[in-house]
Amino acid sequence: MVDWLENDVPLLVSACLLGMCTAYDGGSSPHPRLQALATQGRTVPLCPEMAGGLPVPRPPAEIQGGEGADVLDGRARVVTADDQDVTAQYLVGAQAALTAARRFGLCRAILKSRSPSCGAGQIYDGTFSRRLRPGDGVTVALLKREGIAVHTEEEEGGNDKMSKQIVECVPNFSEGRRQKAIDAIAAAIGRVSGVKVLDVKPDADHNRTVVTFIGQAQVVEEAAFQGIAKAAELIDMDVHQGEHPRVGAADVVPFVPIQGVSLDDCVAMAARLGARVGSELEIPVYLYEAAATNPARRNLADVRRGEYEGLKHEIAFNPAREPDFGPKRMGKAGATIIGARPPLIAFNVTLATTDVSVAKNIARAVRHSSGGLRYVKALGLSVEGQAQVSMNLTDYRRTPVHRVMEMIRREAARYGVGVTGSEVIGLVPQRALLDAALYYLQLDGFVPDQVLESRLVEG
Repeated sequence: MVDWLENDVPLLVSACLLGMCTAYDGGSSPHPRLQALATQGRTVPLCPEMAGGLPVPRPPAEIQGGEGADVLDGRARVVTADDQDVTAQYLVGAQAALTAARRFGLCRAILKSRSPSCGAGQIYDGTFSRRLRPGDGVTVALLKREGIAVHTEEEEGGNDKMSKQIVECVPNFSEGRRQKAIDAIAAAIGRVSGVKVLDVKPDADHNRTVVTFIGQAQVVEEAAFQGIAKAAELIDMDVHQGEHPRVGAADVVPFVPIQGVSLDDCVAMAARLGARVGSELEIPVYLYEAAATNPARRNLADVRRGEYEGLKHEIAFNPAREPDFGPKRMGKAGATIIGARPPLIAFNVTLATTDVSVAKNIARAVRHSSGGLRYVKALGLSVEGQAQVSMNLTDYRRTPVHRVMEMIRREAARYGVGVTGSEVIGLVPQRALLDAALYYLQLDGFVPDQVLESRLVEG
């Protein structure tokens, strides 16, 4: 989106963002940057609800049965909290907004986020619980149909604080072989406005797919829910088989703070999502890592112990396996583990042997829980007939990738085995690769600023 202060483009703006008391409760949401534009005569204020004949104050309203486009097409309606149908007023207000845009030759609008009229990308879900869902308000849907670009005050260029808040989510789904199912899950995530899917990495042997996406906290949380819901619809854990441990269709869903967001913020996201998944999808949810409510559940491996089959048997009668949210029973979608953690690297090393016991012995030597390297979790698996050490490096700054690789090489040599290759699952921080390059190339005096692409991005 263009920066509003550095372009001379006139804007249609929600009146409440300019300090006018037009909100449903008689208040306003003044936005300093937009108010500055108003003093320059570069805004056309409008409140679609008032233009549609609704008073101030008025009962809160939400869309039920769809989103703004569905209201325009007669498939959904706008109702108030006391169940009054105000669809007609919202349609009149939307038309008034379009008329104003055409009259003043406007091609861009900045409207109030989340409302059933002006929300763009996210609106309240019709339950009057302050819960959000993907979609546009009625006015936004009409303006977009007519080719007018619509943004909210929270998007880039409007609210500097919000624009710098980035959360990453890296859910692991128990499907790595059926491409249509993988595509459907990724599409459910990507349909949420404001989310950017960075990577989709399926693994047929593990029968598992890792999806990486980013965005602002609210949209990432919504996208995670949509992914979990789609996975629950498409994956039957009663028939699932794969090399990797798992307890559910959406097996593990971690939130990772990237920019302008704290780990505590991600803990709150995990708790909210867990409660929603448990109540709406009736899937048992366990909180792990920083979000764990029980110290015994911080470690993902401990929560997964027994995998789907074992947990399905124990959940009903073993108090230690009672979920944080959702029912004490498991359907075909299994359970979901949700948490918050710092960035990690999923790193696998393939050995020149078919003997999986060698991989298991090496994994035992390198993982911290068995006395190995700090910040390393490891398993020995068989992948495509080859032994593999599968790892999560939970703090690559303190235990770098090259140190892990060198320890695996030394341990493998004890068994007369070499390393044939390695792989990263999902995305990896650039600094981790730079550290490995510095170690193996023995570069003297090298600094990260010497990386060409980094300088280009800065420029």
